[in-house]
Amino acid sequence: MHNSLPKLICSLGSKLERSHFPSSSKVVIVKEGREGSSPPWEFILQSPLQLPFVAEAVARLGALWEVEIVDGTSSADRFLDTSLFTTLFKEKHQKASMRLSDGADFGVSLFRNTLSNLAFPHQSIAGWKGAFKGVPAILVGAGPSLDQQGDLLPSFRGRALIIAGGHGCEKVSCLPDVTVSVDKNPLASVLYPQAPLFFQGRMAPENQRLFQGKRFLIPDGHFPFLNELAGEFSLFDGGWTVGNCMASLALFFGCDPIVSLGLDFCGKKENQIAEKNRLGQQVWTQGDWMMAKEWMQELSLQRKETRFFNTAEEGLEYWTYAPLSSFSWEKIPDLERRLTALLEGNGVALSFDLRERLEKEKLHFQRSLREEESPLFETLLSALWDLWRPVFQREFPYLLSEEELCLHRRLFFEQVIQEYLDVL
Repeated sequence: MHNSLPKLICSLGSKLERSHFPSSSKVVIVKEGREGSSPPWEFILQSPLQLPFVAEAVARLGALWEVEIVDGTSSADRFLDTSLFTTLFKEKHQKASMRLSDGADFGVSLFRNTLSNLAFPHQSIAGWKGAFKGVPAILVGAGPSLDQQGDLLPSFRGRALIIAGGHGCEKVSCLPDVTVSVDKNPLASVLYPQAPLFFQGRMAPENQRLFQGKRFLIPDGHFPFLNELAGEFSLFDGGWTVGNCMASLALFFGCDPIVSLGLDFCGKKENQIAEKNRLGQQVWTQGDWMMAKEWMQELSLQRKETRFFNTAEEGLEYWTYAPLSSFSWEKIPDLERRLTALLEGNGVALSFDLRERLEKEKLHFQRSLREEESPLFETLLSALWDLWRPVFQREFPYLLSEEELCLHRRLFFEQVIQEYLDVL
């Protein structure tokens, strides 16, 4: 298959000089050496502890590009291990590409979605923190294991908190206690529209018409500005997919154990990446699913006080495997009462003048005031510049001085604010 992506070459070791590659190539060199200044697009390692940081820097330079790693190491290299660097790089490159993709339009589409979604009355999730301590949770996605075991779900009503997310809302076999939607792609339908909806501002606004239950806003995990629009001032680590977000919510609620159903993160239909499932069979997956699986693994390692189980026999391996039929919990007498109490009260909608605020920000930069004095600097502008700075650096690898980069940053900030004004 022809790959039309731009290409970055990462040369490891000192055997291959930059002259070895075509002059038109964009090449970054990673090699061992002594401390001191290095030419543009060269990373000099003095310690193996620097490997993860350099791998991340290269990953950000190559975000959304094809990256070829060329082994130019020799016996003189003491710790520059090509295999280890490649492993570190691949994980970080996927994340860097996902984040840059998220902000590829300066986050304008997320801003537009958030404005539309916040126009619907909603409440904070704060009151749900710890509300279901020790209550089992079943996270319902739309993967193959839901088709295989979903008929058992109704027997767990009242015995566990059933949380359906994303396309799982289109297929869940009983009324869920909570539904979750965070994706920018709209759903086709929802089987139980009366269930309460937990959503992020980035969600496709078209989904709002599918849900009639009470709405609760989950803070965004990447862009503080989206949270500030709704009066939220902390990030919520919802991972990379709706499955990750459901797991985070279940922990936020205090649930234990947490059981996933339909979160296989793979299928038998040919996709981007061939991978082995927990049975050693070849299955197909994609980049964000792999990242979601790894996020699930890290979560269970970080939260050892909570029990995690995965019911997908033929899915990717991340939590302890156990079929849904192996669980048997007693009825929870006050579960319905607790849910009802949390659903009381009325939501609020967005109600302040954003245009006036953004006009002031634009004027702020036109007057050449200090960037750090802008109220939007921390919540919006610096977060976007953190994503985009490597893009400017790779477009002009040998030309941009620090002063020129600062000029690009100021013009970038003005452009971002104008893009947001155009939405209003």
